[in-house]
Amino acid sequence: MALLFVLVGQCGNQVGKEICRGLPRSERTHHADGRVRCVGVDTEPKVIDALLDEDRRTKAKVFRESSFVCDESGRGNNWAYGYTGATTNGTAPEGASSCGPRDGRSRFCTRWRPEKTSIADRAMGLIREEVQRAGFLEAVVFVHSLAGGTGSGLGSRLLEDCRAAFEEEVLYYASIIVSPHHFGDTAVSSLNALLALNHLLQHTDIILHFSNQDVQDALAASTPAAGLARGAAAAVSLAHLNIHIARSVLTLMKFGSQPFIVSEWVAALAPHPMHKLAVVHMTSPSGGSSDIDVWTSTVRRSLLQQRGNNIVGCLWCAVACNDVDAKGASQAFAQHTARHPGLPITPSVINLPDPHPQRQVVTATSCPLSALQILVPIANLAGAKAYAGAYLHWYEKYGVLTRHFTDALNRFRGVVRTYEAFLKANAKKGRSQAQVAPPH
Repeated sequence: MALLFVLVGQCGNQVGKEICRGLPRSERTHHADGRVRCVGVDTEPKVIDALLDEDRRTKAKVFRESSFVCDESGRGNNWAYGYTGATTNGTAPEGASSCGPRDGRSRFCTRWRPEKTSIADRAMGLIREEVQRAGFLEAVVFVHSLAGGTGSGLGSRLLEDCRAAFEEEVLYYASIIVSPHHFGDTAVSSLNALLALNHLLQHTDIILHFSNQDVQDALAASTPAAGLARGAAAAVSLAHLNIHIARSVLTLMKFGSQPFIVSEWVAALAPHPMHKLAVVHMTSPSGGSSDIDVWTSTVRRSLLQQRGNNIVGCLWCAVACNDVDAKGASQAFAQHTARHPGLPITPSVINLPDPHPQRQVVTATSCPLSALQILVPIANLAGAKAYAGAYLHWYEKYGVLTRHFTDALNRFRGVVRTYEAFLKANAKKGRSQAQVAPPH
């Protein structure tokens, strides 16, 4: 069964480019001509222009130019504008001034004629072509940002439309989302994130969450292997962030009985229908050390971080550089599970012989505590702004009204309550076990 990647917005296309370039060629992810099965969508042409230009210049032949569509208007960091695509009077469809010939400013724009159809409709046309070409898809994997306009708004719209249009042709929907630095990139980031996550929790089967802030902190604290001096937070570029996120995703895609099985992500990380949010972290040996003791210490540390977190499920992927590394990681996991039985961690030790750039451990954890650390601040900040009426006029002119925010908040808080109930039930269960435990 094949996979289809849908890259939406600036973040989605930049991160998705690194993911697609790193995919080993397979009939599950590539067409017969070697091009990746993907659709790229953006409401500004610069990122797609750069992506396709690089693909042509380097002769990488990863992407089909006909699989990308763009507009010129942008979405102004507004989820409502991205979702509805309406003009300011709320009536005319967006896309009427879509990307066409622009005095030679973009060599790729000859394909994008100013048709009177919305960019969402044109993107759905490309997705439909890919679905029909494959016949049946195991999963459609969306890559997009959480708190912008195009990635969050248009991404939500496309996900919802795909779910409705391909009920029998697609088995799973996965979403790889990237949140900004402390939800502070714009004043409306929390409102966008609320509306986007509300849609994702309804229409996806699994959500892999990356935080730009966490990734930057991890890179700045690591490694010559990342091309940075220790503590050099200022030196962490957007390219470093994109590569780190893509490498984590590619590692998780190597997990399981065979590569690229999204169903195993869902089984391991989302056994509860309300608990779809998984937080992804990558850990590398400090300083890029090649010492086997440092490596096994890194493995144990990544495992210990999951202990006592009341996790719903965890994918644990250790990427080794040789047989000794692989054996050490396997032994560390066996010892850990012997000491902490019942911990819902699904392991995979991946042995990539030298030269591999660095050892690493990637964990995707479905953990109520981690999920609440993401969901509660969004609900509180967005709720305060919504009830105060702050910035809501930016959304109302595109058809998203106060009642829509109220409905989203109510549904959002319902999900938060299920996570809190899970924590309370586990705490009660832990106390009961402690009371009946025999004395040492």
